[in-house]
Amino acid sequence: MKNGARKRADGAGLPSESGNSRAESGEKEADAFEPWRVRLFGEFRAERHGRKATFGLKKAANLLAHLVFHLGETVSKERLVESFWPDSDSEKGRHSLRMAASSLRSALAAPDWNPEVHLPSTRDTLEASSCGFVTDVQEFRAHLAAANSIEDPSSKACHLRAATGLYVGPLLDGFAEEWIYPQSLPLEESFAQAACELILIQAQEGDLAGAAGLGKRAIALCPTREDLHVALMRAYALAGETSMAIQQYEELERMVDETWGEEPGKAAREVLESLPRTAIAHVRADTIAPESPSPGFASKPPTRRAAFFGREAELGLVRQQLSSEDGFRLITLIGLGGFGKTRIAEEARIESFDSFERRSWMVSLLGCRNEDEVQEALMAPFEGLPQRVSDPVQVVGARIGSQPGLLVIDNCEQVLREASAVVEALLANCPKLRILATSRVPFGLPYELAVPVGGLPVPSEGTDLETLLDSPIVRLLANAAQCVRPGFAVTPDNARGVQALCAMLEGIPLAVELAAAQLGTLSPAELVGAIGRRTDLADNDRRIESRHRHLRSVLEWSVHQLPAEEQKALAKLSVCRGSFKRDLAEAILGSRSDKALNHLSSSSLVSWSERSDTLRFCLLETVRELGQRLLEKDAKAKKDACAALVRWATHLTEGIHQVESHSEASLWAELVSTETVNVLAALQACVDGVVEPEEAWKLAFPLVQLCEYRGWAQPWIRAIESLLEATRERLSQATLSQAHATLRLLYYNLRDIRNAHRHITSAVRAADEDGSPLLRGRCRSSFSVTASLLGQFEEAQRAATEAMELLLVAGEPVSAARSALFYGWVVFDRGDEVESEPFFRRALELGESSGDTETIGSSLLGLACSVGHRSHPDAQPIFDRALEQMQELGKPGQLGHSYFYRSLIDYRHGRLRAAMENFAESVMAFTGAGIALGQTPLTIGGTILAALGRYDDAALCWGRAEALRESHGMTMFPTQQRDFDREFPKVQNALSEEGLRRSMRAARSATDEEIREMICRAVRAVRA
Repeated sequence: MKNGARKRADGAGLPSESGNSRAESGEKEADAFEPWRVRLFGEFRAERHGRKATFGLKKAANLLAHLVFHLGETVSKERLVESFWPDSDSEKGRHSLRMAASSLRSALAAPDWNPEVHLPSTRDTLEASSCGFVTDVQEFRAHLAAANSIEDPSSKACHLRAATGLYVGPLLDGFAEEWIYPQSLPLEESFAQAACELILIQAQEGDLAGAAGLGKRAIALCPTREDLHVALMRAYALAGETSMAIQQYEELERMVDETWGEEPGKAAREVLESLPRTAIAHVRADTIAPESPSPGFASKPPTRRAAFFGREAELGLVRQQLSSEDGFRLITLIGLGGFGKTRIAEEARIESFDSFERRSWMVSLLGCRNEDEVQEALMAPFEGLPQRVSDPVQVVGARIGSQPGLLVIDNCEQVLREASAVVEALLANCPKLRILATSRVPFGLPYELAVPVGGLPVPSEGTDLETLLDSPIVRLLANAAQCVRPGFAVTPDNARGVQALCAMLEGIPLAVELAAAQLGTLSPAELVGAIGRRTDLADNDRRIESRHRHLRSVLEWSVHQLPAEEQKALAKLSVCRGSFKRDLAEAILGSRSDKALNHLSSSSLVSWSERSDTLRFCLLETVRELGQRLLEKDAKAKKDACAALVRWATHLTEGIHQVESHSEASLWAELVSTETVNVLAALQACVDGVVEPEEAWKLAFPLVQLCEYRGWAQPWIRAIESLLEATRERLSQATLSQAHATLRLLYYNLRDIRNAHRHITSAVRAADEDGSPLLRGRCRSSFSVTASLLGQFEEAQRAATEAMELLLVAGEPVSAARSALFYGWVVFDRGDEVESEPFFRRALELGESSGDTETIGSSLLGLACSVGHRSHPDAQPIFDRALEQMQELGKPGQLGHSYFYRSLIDYRHGRLRAAMENFAESVMAFTGAGIALGQTPLTIGGTILAALGRYDDAALCWGRAEALRESHGMTMFPTQQRDFDREFPKVQNALSEEGLRRSMRAARSATDEEIREMICRAVRAVRA
């Protein structure tokens, strides 16, 4: 037993003695022990002395499975962490591994079974010893190896029988870890090969019952393996059981048709053809039921052309209508070409064939151009009708008669008027006839049920592999890909690319099948990058109908059927992104927007959904691309549509100027957030020069208010940076200054202080060029904040002083108050807390004289901090007033600042529980609004956690804060540094200097969500 008594370095498990004598005794002791028997095939189980192991943590069972699968091998802890806790940082993952290993040892420990011997660990590895465990996989492989080394059939059969008996199901059936699937495939392959070999040996030895029993069990375990069916057919043939061989072939035939839409392979056909021909004819005559209905009045049974995936909702609705006496007699599947309407109709016909007494017919109007061709197509599926009749519809109606029947009419949109006349006549003359039609537009008849057919559901990003494999769109992709790359499968390695590809193709079955044709030379992820416009997808495969070989041609047909005005409307609406409301359509199309939307919706080119009592419309991205192609051909229409989009977006964002209360402002922010993608599209139109630069910035400036109420800066930065780059040379100095100030606030919201300071510095220069005291003062006021955060206290103090003077001259008491406020914070943050009080009082005085809620609240917060530095009780009522103001204001960023500064004062007076509660409120306010956690709250939070003895959590906060400071060129405020220096040695002593540094380095990649979860745990612990 190598390393049997290694001393543990990670703290998991029981302490052990060191030395060779202990290791040797451990080996001798282990030899006498009964090992744990672990079953890995099928349902996971570990047993010893009749006792089944139970695990307190599911991850403990998963860990044992992984270790014993690699029995006798040392497994890297880093590899285990990556496998089981892929989203955790290294330190957190190792902690979780220690917990799982400890739980595992507890579950397996016994007086005569020492976990320290049989689950040895070093600092970097774990191992399951081969003397402590036995697995069915280990024995399975041993029997196969023995069988392969033996020539004698009887001896070989003994080992093959033992091996196949051990395989009772897939490796770790029910476990979802990514490492399992790749390991399960070769084991299944080995089982199938062994089963095939043993079936043949048993048949040759005359044991047909044994061969048949093994064959049926193997097929039940691996139902889609053709080689097992072939082996069983050969066994029956050797035994002279021709009928059984043919029945097995028919079972195989059904399986491959239902699974892949194909026929059995060459090996199966060769076995079938080797059987006596008379026996084949006799058996087929006995086993295949004749078509009993008389000619002409019934139809041939429909066959499934290819595998069918999903569509449970559409099929369920059609099934319910067809089976109900009160159901609609005309059901029309409507949708764009390539969405699978024909396949749904075919599947519905197959399902309902017997319920209509085998009286079911399918008519295709593909290629029909007039009434005569429609009537000719109508007669095609009815046998025995005269070739020339004066009224084909009447003749067909007479043939259908008054008995129940189902008529499927495909591709009606090409001759809608003629098809409508046929439908009306047949339904009038055949009282029990049901018609299921497919069309890109409905007939518009009063007794028609139109069933929309959209794309297949697309799995969301991050969907687990098991769910992905159950998705109809993924199964369709995999099935289609196997035509060009046999053996293609969705695996943990390509799952993310498969999901992205299905999402890009919007669940359109035709798009998926065309894309799958390119997977012969590209991976799914590579194909996502290779596809330009979705409408460019094409396939030259002649098995695909010519009308479906190019996605663009399928969609263009629908568009070309529209009147010219509707085509123009579709083109103009392509400037919209995502979904849009009626008001945007009206802004782009004018008074005829309702008519256009109705027409485009009935043509399946525009879809709609109802959200919160509001109707929203949407173009599939595939359709929008086609609309853009049309728009590119009409420069004037494109300019008009884009200009209308900009006017609409500007009217929307400038709505902030009309609000009269904070609740109205919140409603405005919610409205703009809902329309984010369309406002971004409008900004891009501004970048493209659709409107004059000054007009463009009227759209952009109000977005600052949106970020203050929603804290959602990330989507806007790139668009507004692009707008600034495109317009800076043509802007007035005043507008240029405001543009830089806008970007300063957006970057500040993300705590990107370096870029925020870069933009406010440019804003100050432009304001000085403009010369407006008001603009110069406001820019200097903002400059003082970022300068302070970068540790430039002298520059910050000078800018705040200049700002107050300029703003008082400009007659702006609110702006002057904010400058005084910023000055106070500069003084406070540099460590002169007491000296900051007069500045906060001055800011409060100016704020109260103007009645500005935000200034009053911020001034009260600063005053509470300066007062709280010397007296905790005196500060509490001031904090309460500040929080009331901030809650009324409704800006989560301001509320978050209020809570974390209150937590700082609580900490300094030893009120640690209150400090933790208030800091948690701060984190919830920030993260709930999507505002990034900055280095200041993270540093304060780490200090509080350290004081509470939560050293790992403190290191997490400090490490993330340190990363932010380095990334953005910031420094720790002196006032924070004092508190940090007080607590840092405690954490260093608890974790060791190297341990603390390692934890802080690992924390640098922590997300705000992870920190939020950690804070929630800490609060619960403190409360407990």
